[in-house]
Amino acid sequence: PYLNILNIGSVRKSMSQLRLSSHRLCIETGRWNQPTCTPINERICICCQSLDNEYNFIIEFKSYIELRKQLIPIYHWKHPNVLTFTELSNCTNARMLSNFGSYVKTAFKLRTELLDR
Repeated sequence: PYLNILNIGSVRKSMSQLRLSSHRLCIETGRWNQPTCTPINERICICCQSLDNEYNFIIEFKSYIELRKQLIPIYHWKHPNVLTFTELSNCTNARMLSNFGSYVKTAFKLRTELLDR
């Protein structure tokens, strides 16, 4: 549904990257290492030392607290768990989805800036 609901191309692209795992989170980039991929439990975020996966990126990463407060309903980040993360990822409410997409787009941009330092 997000492809039909989101009408801003850059937000739709960011959401697609997140959902298709076409991003630079360590959970994905660790698979690219040759000759042997990095074990999943070692795909750690260099900023927060947690597993660098979509859940951490969206719900837990401390650098995005203020952004989360602005764009994601409190229910999804105040008491985080996989169920609320899944509900957020699969929402079809246009306003909530638009805010979530804006969060993803901005968080990807911030992450790039943070890692390029």
